[in-house]
Amino acid sequence: MAAFNFAVSQSNTELFMCIDSDDFLSDTAIEIILDYWDNNALSIHGGLIGLSAYQKSKDIIGTKLPVDVKESTVYDLYYKKGIKGDKTFIFRLDILRQFPFPIIQGEKHIPLSIVYFQIDMHYKFLLLNEILSYCGYLPDGYSSKIKQVAISNPKGRAYYFKYLLKIAHNLPLKYKMASNYVFFSVLSGNANFIVESPCRLITIMAIPGAFLLYFIKYRRIIKQLK
Repeated sequence: MAAFNFAVSQSNTELFMCIDSDDFLSDTAIEIILDYWDNNALSIHGGLIGLSAYQKSKDIIGTKLPVDVKESTVYDLYYKKGIKGDKTFIFRLDILRQFPFPIIQGEKHIPLSIVYFQIDMHYKFLLLNEILSYCGYLPDGYSSKIKQVAISNPKGRAYYFKYLLKIAHNLPLKYKMASNYVFFSVLSGNANFIVESPCRLITIMAIPGAFLLYFIKYRRIIKQLK
């Protein structure tokens, strides 16, 4: 996350995108991005979202973007319209600089979408149903170790789910985010998680959900990492 912030601070182009070490752009991606951006972008747009595909099969990862929607927030896409899977994100650099990753002492990771959701509060993203990048998913990459990464960075995960708890649009989703917030807060040793919660009553109610998360999802991983 510190490296991402540094790259943003050193860049000087209008648009910025991050490509993982096991990904690559399509042959025409840059041309498509610049053409679509120049012909459609307005001041309300914080960036552009396109499709990603698997390198071997060339199949789209997850679902396509809604064909009848030209612009949207990231939150609405994933939590209201139900799109799934990795997508290609291109940001306006001046806006991205306003929302740097929080740097948490002793930790190395927080989900990238924390930046998306913060930009959502002020801007929308243009949607482009074109494959812009191909993802490789290395056997020992981040995607294959997502649970281990989460457990190894509990403060970052607690920060992330605390933010999602605040913006979640319905009670079931708030409970889910609160359960994760409680779990990672306890894992990080934060005894003040209820006081610090943006939704204290739901957080208290979510304590049993945090226990279920431990036993169903994370207990084996925690034991392996000890």
